[in-house]
Amino acid sequence: MSILKQTEPDKLISHLRGEVGEIIQSWVILNIYDLKTNELQTDNIADNIKNENLLLLNLVRKKFRDDIISRLSELTSTKHGRLNFNFAADKFKTQKDEIKEFGDFLKEKNLIFRRNKNIAHKQMSPKWEQIDPSPAIRRRVLIKAIAWTIRIMKNFDQLHLGEDYRRVWNLERKRRYKLDMPGAAKYMMLPYVRKEN
Repeated sequence: MSILKQTEPDKLISHLRGEVGEIIQSWVILNIYDLKTNELQTDNIADNIKNENLLLLNLVRKKFRDDIISRLSELTSTKHGRLNFNFAADKFKTQKDEIKEFGDFLKEKNLIFRRNKNIAHKQMSPKWEQIDPSPAIRRRVLIKAIAWTIRIMKNFDQLHLGEDYRRVWNLERKRRYKLDMPGAAKYMMLPYVRKEN
């Protein structure tokens, strides 16, 4: 029996939602660090270079950006048995065109290229004189990719949870900036969330 048939629908959707939750949480944290960086940044480049707190924040921001880019890229993989949208689309027989468009967007905007060249499972050019590029990814591109990811996940949840998906996602949106637990666990538990008083 294939992994596609063996995989329990609830487990696949739950873990996929958890992966999307990790992306959302990394985005929230990145925004917090962006604000803190802006508070420390000055017009004096020499002072900025000497500011160890600012340098540390910039390193942390890069790590969170890379985490988001890497996770977004991995969602476009086509391997069954891995956490990706194509596996879920084949399992539930839905959203194939939407997911292909999403993957094409990530390729066009260099997110997959950046992940493969600079972040994970790195492809390396064979010689020193060959430059391995590191394309910049604009903030608005990241915002669009994350919003698209959430939309695809909500469509899977609508199919799996029915109309209750709206309630649980709306409740979680209000709690998005509460960093009381890891993103994966938080979003995996969405169907069991009860309205807060």
